[in-house]
Amino acid sequence: MFNGTVIMLQAALQHHLAGRLSEAEALYLQLLANNASVPDALHLLGEIACQRGQYGRAAELITQAIAAQPTIAAYHLNLGRVYKQQGRLDDAIACYRQALALQPGDGKTHNSLGNALFALERPNEAIAAYRAALSFQPGWAEVHCNLGNALAAHGNPAEAVECYLAALALTPDDVDLYNKLGNVLRALGKLDEACASYEIGLSLAPDLAETHCNIGNIYQEQGKLDAAGASYRKAIELKADFPAPHNNL
Repeated sequence: MFNGTVIMLQAALQHHLAGRLSEAEALYLQLLANNASVPDALHLLGEIACQRGQYGRAAELITQAIAAQPTIAAYHLNLGRVYKQQGRLDDAIACYRQALALQPGDGKTHNSLGNALFALERPNEAIAAYRAALSFQPGWAEVHCNLGNALAAHGNPAEAVECYLAALALTPDDVDLYNKLGNVLRALGKLDEACASYEIGLSLAPDLAETHCNIGNIYQEQGKLDAAGASYRKAIELKADFPAPHNNL
């Protein structure tokens, strides 16, 4: 790649990273007008199209980049992400596997593969992908959570608890994690611990109707019907169109 091309590509990328998509797009197009064989420009134009929700154009551009330079793992990863946005999960999985063949130690790709497999209700394979991601990036809370979700879906709430606790150790203010932890503790029959988890979540986000409803469910199972009713009514007050508390009252 000529020096001028590199300088222009770097300038375009700076615009892109700063969110100035139109400026970046103009430079990528200029690069391609000057030299059609700049696969990075094709790939990054595809990324801009994806950011704009133009998934068909994004897939076309990134496919052209891969045709020009098929050994760049990031191209295959990002094409997979575009396909996932389009609901083409099998195609996305094929792209992620190709990316991993080129760069097997990339945790992001293992996580993306796990997400696509989980969306296809293939939890065993998703679990393996998430475990692989964590072997390369053990401090990634999102993947601990994803693994917990897959384990819970696969009927293994005890291991899911450990995953959610690991995620919370990394992101202790994540309200959604406290709800997920509470749900699997409830599935294990640990109602007091489940309620405690929900209560922590509620202390962080007191206006979350789902958490009030979850606490109501615990109280109902414990036979504390007045307290359950109060929790359900609070959930309805916060989110009038939330069907679960209406159904449980």
